[in-house]
Amino acid sequence: MNILPRSGSGSKRKSSTFRVFFTVILFVVVGLLFWKNYERSMDVILTSHMVTDETDTLSREQQDQLASFSRSMQDRFGFGVRIRVFEHFVAAPEPDSRVLFMGISPAYQEVAIVWPPVLKRALPQDFVQYLEEEHFEGYWQGEDWPRGLYQALHMLGEELLAIEQE
Repeated sequence: MNILPRSGSGSKRKSSTFRVFFTVILFVVVGLLFWKNYERSMDVILTSHMVTDETDTLSREQQDQLASFSRSMQDRFGFGVRIRVFEHFVAAPEPDSRVLFMGISPAYQEVAIVWPPVLKRALPQDFVQYLEEEHFEGYWQGEDWPRGLYQALHMLGEELLAIEQE
């Protein structure tokens, strides 16, 4: 028993138009959902590549904030920041023209910064020397090195903004 009567070819045409429209909308929605999932997956992958903590001292939120800082540096200045917290001694990689590497070993109170050559030449040498040799000295006591890391990155951002405005 048919509840809704069909009247001629007009209703068939409306029905097939509705099906085509519904199919197009469905493909668009599925495509958008796929794209959002892809973006989220890439963020997770890039975050884990930018910030590595062997000591499990940094919370997920802190790691996300550091990764966000790295992405903003990449977008604004053309280089990223890679942070690695070592359980033992720092093993610094070869210099990379697109990545500033900061290796930290809280257990051995050691910091190694590998600067992209262009960035190192652009920054004041006393600033570079201060970050490499003196900045973290006040933060090792009391496991306060994460605050020292945030402060170092903040200072780096300010220096770069000052250079950009010159």
